[in-house]
Amino acid sequence: MKKWIILFTVVSIVGCMQSGKQKVLNDKEKEELRIDTKILKSLNDSLNSTGDYQYYEKYIAKINEMIKKYPKQKQLLKVRESMKEIYEN
Repeated sequence: MKKWIILFTVVSIVGCMQSGKQKVLNDKEKEELRIDTKILKSLNDSLNSTGDYQYYEKYIAKINEMIKKYPKQKQLLKVRESMKEIYEN
């Protein structure tokens, strides 16, 4: 029984260590992501205040560009899908 507990513990530790090996953004990429996020926020604010469809098109184009630029940022996909749900209905 002790062997199984030790084996399970070792497997758990190794599994936790493996999931931590994700690509970490360097300082330049973090700054670019912050700038891109501010641009998205301003496009969203403009869309909400005016209701002009051109801002929606620019927003989707920018989010698609960011998805290609930052493929590890999975929340960008969720943002794009939620924006499409809101404005394409």
